[in-house]
Amino acid sequence: MGFWVALQFLTIFPVPRRFIAKMEHVGESVVYFPIIGLIIGIILALLSIALSYVFPRQIVSVLLVIALAVLTGAHHIDGVADTFDGIIAGKSKAERMTIMSDTKIGTFGITAIALVLLFKYSTLVVTGGIQPLILMTVLSRWSMVSILFMFNSAKKSGMGFAYKQGATWQRFLMATIITLLIAIVLSGWNGLILIMLIWLLSFGIGKWVQSRIDGITGDTCGALNEINEAMTLLFIVCISTIERLYFG
Repeated sequence: MGFWVALQFLTIFPVPRRFIAKMEHVGESVVYFPIIGLIIGIILALLSIALSYVFPRQIVSVLLVIALAVLTGAHHIDGVADTFDGIIAGKSKAERMTIMSDTKIGTFGITAIALVLLFKYSTLVVTGGIQPLILMTVLSRWSMVSILFMFNSAKKSGMGFAYKQGATWQRFLMATIITLLIAIVLSGWNGLILIMLIWLLSFGIGKWVQSRIDGITGDTCGALNEINEAMTLLFIVCISTIERLYFG
């Protein structure tokens, strides 16, 4: 059941009617976040291979960014807008939470979306290949589980709170093992380095968000996912550059 709930929440893929999400099943799904990321990454990888026969890397990268937004229903992109509008523009916790709940998008939200998508595009152009696509979708979705486990919920209701309640240490451990196995298979020991870097970044962002609204929300998890997709690619570029310069 948890797998289907995760698939329904993280993608636009239809699920059988008997697996439609119920609130009591939401928490179970966090274990499967990295697996859903793997599925999305494989789809993007296959799409990248096919498009590369027709288009240059720059155009392929644009189309992959578009495809990723479509596959996820732009759900996490919406979280970027709400998070940055509320956390930056709000003067108090109550005001920040009110802004984040508003359906309107402000200047900070629009700017954040543009910068994240531009960052993602530029790093895709540099990295290329299929491994980075899979790593970025797996690690970014695991990072949502990590902050759900590490930080309090800013709300006592809603989907974000339900996921927080389900992010037990056992489920976090399972999601981490799954992510670790995928990362090592794809990138060897560099996969372990990537996980550590993403965890440190997620912890830092989580601490900052908690200082602003006394916890995390579903929107902040979505924003973290989008940021970490781009940052995973950036870390891959950095590791590759270091290896080339210092280890030949």
